[in-house]
Amino acid sequence: MRYLKTLLSITLIIALITSLALMGYAVKSNPIPVPTLILTEEHIDIKIKPSSNGEYLIVSVGGTYPFKNLEVKGVTMYFPIPKEAAEEGNISVTIDDKEVSWEIVWEGTYEDSKKFEYYSALGKLPMVKWVLKDLPDEFTIYFNYSYAISAREVNGFKEFMTIYAMATGRLLRTYSKTCTAYVTIKLLNLSGSILNVTLATPRAAAPEGSTSFEHLIKGDVEELKLVEVSSLFKGLSRDLVIKLMMPMESQGYEWVKSRPMSIDIKDLTLVNNTLKLRIEAVLRHAGFKVVWGDYEVRSEESVTFINIPIEVFEWTGPSAQVIITKVKDYTIGPLPVGKYVVQVLVNDEVAKQVKIQVEGCGSESPAHTETTSVTNTTGLTETPTGGPNEGSLLRPSNLIVIALAIATALAVTVGALVLRRGGAT
Repeated sequence: MRYLKTLLSITLIIALITSLALMGYAVKSNPIPVPTLILTEEHIDIKIKPSSNGEYLIVSVGGTYPFKNLEVKGVTMYFPIPKEAAEEGNISVTIDDKEVSWEIVWEGTYEDSKKFEYYSALGKLPMVKWVLKDLPDEFTIYFNYSYAISAREVNGFKEFMTIYAMATGRLLRTYSKTCTAYVTIKLLNLSGSILNVTLATPRAAAPEGSTSFEHLIKGDVEELKLVEVSSLFKGLSRDLVIKLMMPMESQGYEWVKSRPMSIDIKDLTLVNNTLKLRIEAVLRHAGFKVVWGDYEVRSEESVTFINIPIEVFEWTGPSAQVIITKVKDYTIGPLPVGKYVVQVLVNDEVAKQVKIQVEGCGSESPAHTETTSVTNTTGLTETPTGGPNEGSLLRPSNLIVIALAIATALAVTVGALVLRRGGAT
C-alpha cells in the first residue's frame, strides 16, 4: 500500500455549487456574511476496480461534507458528475442520514435568477440538483455515486478516463476562510496498470496550468492520498482528471526495468540556501514509464550526498516510435553550509552527478571554489564543462576591471610627471 500526499494552494471543494433559495445572499468582507454556509473540510473517497470481464472500470465515489449554517433557511445544491454517472450510474444523496430527492440538470440557477453551466477539463458536465429546507445549525451532506467507464485502445493499452469535478470554486456561493480536502484513491486488482492524476483548468475558464503525477500500480490493493488546502477566501479552479492505462491481456507483454537514453540535471539555482533543479530523462520511445522518487540527504565523511532515485520501466509491447522527454522539478532545503554531491539514481544505479557548494545566505556573489559557479545569491557550484573558470581572474568581467585599473594608474603617473616637469621649468 502506498500513500502519496500533495499540498496544493487551491481549494478542493465539495463540488457543490450552492444557491440560497429562500433568502437573499451577499458576500462581503469580514465579519462573516450572514446568511451563509461554512465548509472548512471535506472527505472524498474514490475506488476504482475492473469489471469481471475487464472491459470496463467500475468507479465509486463517496463524499462527506460537514456544513455550519448561519441563518440559512433553505438552499439549492448542484453537484457536477461524469456523463456516465448521470446516464446509468447509481446516485444517493443524504443529509444527516436522511434521504434527499434529486434530479439531473444541465443548467443551474443562482438566487438572482442568473443561469450557469458547468464546463470541466473534459467538457460540459451534467449536475445533480437537490433542494434542502429548514436547515439546522450544523449538518452533513453525504453524496455517493458509482458508474462504469469503457476504454479505447492506445498503443497496446486500454485507456480509461474519468473526472471528479472540483473546479466549482469559481461558482461556489458558500463562505469559508480556508477549506481542507482529504482525497483517497483506492485501486483494486489493477497491478501493472499506470494511473495518471491531473489537476486541470476547465476549458471555459482562464488557463491556470495543470499539475499531474503518474503511478505504476504494483499491488492488488493500493491507495493514494492527496491533501488539498485552499488559499484564503478562494475556491477551487481545477478539476481532478483520472486516467488509467491497462495493458492488453493475453499478448505476453510486460513492464521491465530499463534505462533512458540520457539523464541530465538542469536549471540549478540556490536561493536562501534552498536548491531548485530539474531532472530530465530522454526516452527512446513512448513505451517508457518513469517513477520519480523523493530525494534523500545522506552524509559520508566530509561530503553530503543528495540522492534522487527514479525507476525506469519499458513496455515490451507495441508503442509509438518517437523520442520522449520527461522532466521533474525538485526543491531541496534549506541546506546547511557545506559541500554536496547531487546524484540521480536510475534503478539504484548512479546515472548523473553534480557537485555543489553552499556558502550561506549572506553571500552576495557565487562561491569561488574548484568548481564553476552557477547561481546568484548564494554559493552554488557545478563541475565545469569547458571554458574559463567563472571564478578566475581571466573571466571577461575581471579583465575589464583590471584594464580600467591599469589605465587609471598610468594616467595618474603621467599626470605626476607632467607636474614635475612643469615645476622644474
